[in-house]
Amino acid sequence: MSFGENLQFLRKSRNMTQEDLAESLNVSRQSVSKWESDGSFPEMDKIMQICQIFSCTMDTLVNGSVEKESAEDKIGYDKHMTSFARYNSAGIGIIIGSVAFRSFGDGFKLNDTLCNMAFLVLILVAVMLFVICGMTHENFKKNNPEITPFYKSEQVKSFESKMPVRMAVGIGLIILGFILTIGIDAMETSRLKDALDGSVFLFCVAIGVTVLTYNGMIKDKFDIEKYNNENKKEEKRKKSGSKYAKWYGIIMIIATMVFFVSGFLFEWWEYSWVAFVIGGLLCGIVGIVDKNDEE
Repeated sequence: MSFGENLQFLRKSRNMTQEDLAESLNVSRQSVSKWESDGSFPEMDKIMQICQIFSCTMDTLVNGSVEKESAEDKIGYDKHMTSFARYNSAGIGIIIGSVAFRSFGDGFKLNDTLCNMAFLVLILVAVMLFVICGMTHENFKKNNPEITPFYKSEQVKSFESKMPVRMAVGIGLIILGFILTIGIDAMETSRLKDALDGSVFLFCVAIGVTVLTYNGMIKDKFDIEKYNNENKKEEKRKKSGSKYAKWYGIIMIIATMVFFVSGFLFEWWEYSWVAFVIGGLLCGIVGIVDKNDEE
């Protein structure tokens, strides 16, 4: 926004006329009119007075956008997107953690039936988290297809300054799991070693991936323009229809069938979870093909 646009926005937000502002600044109405149309620029002392009247900074008034700086999150976008990131990352962490738990149970020779039940309960919890946050997010997007940017530059800079450390922590946890695995390999053969051999690395991966996913989604939260553009594209896609939409459900149904058949019939629980990974990758490929067709 130009200086004139900022001044006009501030004046109207206070329900002031050009005469009212001119009187406050001890100038003519014509001077205010020229400022707002960017026909002329006030002297420094008048700019200082304007900043005092409207409680804004000179940098925002002259070079920024007072409309953006004064915007508020009236619909709870920040709270919703934070919850969305939290539930999604927790679901991913639980899925990887459930595989780690199953590996620990196999190595420690725990009761297979109890381990399978616990494993499936964890998967169920993760699926419920995905369903709840997914449906909630869809409803939110439907009711709020476009968001007016409201984040202050200080908020964005504060997050960006902390993000490298958080990402490093996530990556560090995964590397730590690899290091611990090397140490476990050096232990004497025992039931505990067999239990820790694969599970420790997966537990570290579960926590690390959760941290990385959460921070990545929080980073996207600040990109409101991306949110608006994705909603526009999605709305366009719904109107035009997609010949690939049915394949998402078909792929995941097949992945679920492979998971349970390989688990119950062949007792390959330690490896059957890979079906969901492959299913997710295939859905991603279908999504890319779908997007390219739209373009």
